[in-house]
Amino acid sequence: MEPRQNLTPTPLPTDEEIIPRPYSELTAVQQYYVDFKALNGITIEPDTGAIKRLTVTDLADMLHVTRQAIYDSVKYVPNFWDLVDQRRKELSAQTRLANVYNAWYLMATNGKSWQATEAYIRNFGTDYKEPKQKLEHDIGDGLADALNIARERKLKSENIQEGEIVEDAQA
Repeated sequence: MEPRQNLTPTPLPTDEEIIPRPYSELTAVQQYYVDFKALNGITIEPDTGAIKRLTVTDLADMLHVTRQAIYDSVKYVPNFWDLVDQRRKELSAQTRLANVYNAWYLMATNGKSWQATEAYIRNFGTDYKEPKQKLEHDIGDGLADALNIARERKLKSENIQEGEIVEDAQA
């Protein structure tokens, strides 16, 4: 004898379960959970600056809800993972990159890491040229031109202007 099939119709999903929702229309719990997933639970303590990894339980405690309430709220966001990707791009591009630049700056000014100094200057130094870059000079006729180039560089670096003293024509 064959088992009976369940012929009761399944309810159709509601619009809330199907239609993608923008981040701005999410509830506070949903927004916090999207951001939590986007940052992999990593936060920075505002008082100490210490990096801390939160669990879903920690997030639920902060929001004064249960873990199940967080999971249930996501059921009504069909584009949840798209929103997570979008927020990851927004948040990572701002805060984490700024933190990297700040770390480079601190290590560069500390002087203990030449790699950090070079990375910071390479990204923020307007006149920076890589040391591996070849410089070509048109020496021309030889030693005299090379000496003139060196003299011009020295004058340029010292900001000395050459001039000629001319007697006053009215005198």
